[in-house]
Amino acid sequence: MIEILDLEYIYPESDSDFALRGLSFQLHSGESVALMGSNGSGKTTLARCLNGLLLPASGSVVVDKMSTADEDQLHEIRRHVGMVFQNPDMQIVTTTVEREVAFGLENLGLDHAEMVQRVDEALARFHLSSYRQIPPHRLSGGERQRLALASVWVMQPSYYVMDEPTSLLDPKTREEIRNFIRVETKANRGMLLITQFPEEALWCERLLVLHDGKLVFDNPPETVFQNQDVLKEMGLDVPIHTELQAYVRRLGFEDRI
Repeated sequence: MIEILDLEYIYPESDSDFALRGLSFQLHSGESVALMGSNGSGKTTLARCLNGLLLPASGSVVVDKMSTADEDQLHEIRRHVGMVFQNPDMQIVTTTVEREVAFGLENLGLDHAEMVQRVDEALARFHLSSYRQIPPHRLSGGERQRLALASVWVMQPSYYVMDEPTSLLDPKTREEIRNFIRVETKANRGMLLITQFPEEALWCERLLVLHDGKLVFDNPPETVFQNQDVLKEMGLDVPIHTELQAYVRRLGFEDRI
């Protein structure tokens, strides 16, 4: 379990404005949680706190009983919490697809035989086997995102934090991301999906909504989206079918359909 308790964060260059204010929630193994918020609400800051890339000004982040405040535990925490960024180019660092998938395993110090096996499994799992010796920059955007996923998946994290992984993708590849979330949660891995698309929030069991660094909602997505006026005031959309239902109610036709 990832447990966030009274988490607050302030950027060093800021004199007083908190990027995160008093956040408390839990992410359990096998659970899928979506996170929405307008630009500047603190979504990416929160994501970076979950694996110790940023350390709280106050409060705590505890991953499977390991605190990000303990410097000696940060390496192990980052094995447990895999990060996937919006732009895959931000996390691609090597010259071939095969080496990119192997990069994290090399840092873990795995023996060669196990590393080869895991790399082969990851390339097959993400349909990248035929690109093994191809430079990542020659892949399409969707293929590079699959490569970023493969590079995290191969390290067998307990939790995934995915920061708007579909925003640059076509519908087909977005559906692949949805299937990935479904499969990994069934495998008892926790999933935090940061998204700007309300339809994607419906992929998850819970929806967190941040506004000005504060946690406003933590409920099933269908419940959160009933607060349409509040969400729109925060600059957030709701799924089209929710808007249609609200429109039908305003017209007084709800009992006739």
